[in-house]
Amino acid sequence: MKKLQNDFTWRWIGAYRYSWLWLGIALAGCILLNLAWENHHCRLPAASVRTFENPSGTMVKLSDRAYQRLGSSGDMLFCEYGFFNFNSDFLKISYQLPRQALREYCDDYGYDDEEIRRLDYEHRRSYDNALNFARSHSLSQAQLDALTKNIDRQYKLNLNVYMAVRCFKVLKGNIAQVDMPDLVKRNIPRLQKVANAFDRIARQGHYDTMTTIGAATSFVQLALRYEIPPLVKAGRNTGGILPPLEALMRGMGDCDTKTALLASILGNWELVRMVGIALPHHYLMAIRCNPNKGDMYVRFQGVDYLLIDPAGPAWLPPGQVSSNSYDSLQDDEGYVIEPFF
Repeated sequence: MKKLQNDFTWRWIGAYRYSWLWLGIALAGCILLNLAWENHHCRLPAASVRTFENPSGTMVKLSDRAYQRLGSSGDMLFCEYGFFNFNSDFLKISYQLPRQALREYCDDYGYDDEEIRRLDYEHRRSYDNALNFARSHSLSQAQLDALTKNIDRQYKLNLNVYMAVRCFKVLKGNIAQVDMPDLVKRNIPRLQKVANAFDRIARQGHYDTMTTIGAATSFVQLALRYEIPPLVKAGRNTGGILPPLEALMRGMGDCDTKTALLASILGNWELVRMVGIALPHHYLMAIRCNPNKGDMYVRFQGVDYLLIDPAGPAWLPPGQVSSNSYDSLQDDEGYVIEPFF
């Protein structure tokens, strides 16, 4: 989460001006932003999954249980991961997509402080226009208050739409936070080919559902480096999270990033229902499943959800969490459950 640099409090500013034409332009802008949001949900980068016969990237051994190989060939980027499942099978996952597709994908995520400043400037200018309009037309104070109230409402709507398009939400206190459920929802179709690869692994190994989920969990825990993403990347605020497809291609992420990646893979299986678990300084997830003896779980809307701790590098099957996660779950600060469906 980040305190937004500009003050988004709906405030009274100096001399206020307003015009009906400006309000119409603002409303039209809001409609365009909503259309942009809809298009954002629909655009998918071209990608494919395959095994590389002679990958040119350098293999990096992360542990005795996993390696990763990242590289490129012409305008194509590829990644290859090898890791052990919880049943001791050694598995491989490979993925590739055009460099330009990844660039466009990354450009769709994160908000720009300059855009926030522009919205703030337009907000203040609308106030100035409102005061001028009120003076020239001898409006009463009540009429001016009604105009400024509409300006505030429109500004708040424009701000929330812009942040939503960038996969963020604005909380009380003007705090910007990544909208994790929306991030997962957008990326489920983008990770479909990775989910299909796990389907093929499951068929070949005769895995049941939990073994397959365990394979995907092992993948994000072991094969992706634990690394905290930068808060600002290419001039945009990231909230300290890489979007799932970028995390896959860069082979790294922290608890939030790995949770979003794993949930985006698992979300391609219709019977899997998931929730995110937001702790004060950590993020993990849970899947709807009856826990076995000794498993850790949370109850949401009367249903049990089995905990999964994707962060790694700890190798923890579904139902088990790290000692730090366990302590945080018991802490008085509590946790927030965010449904991913």
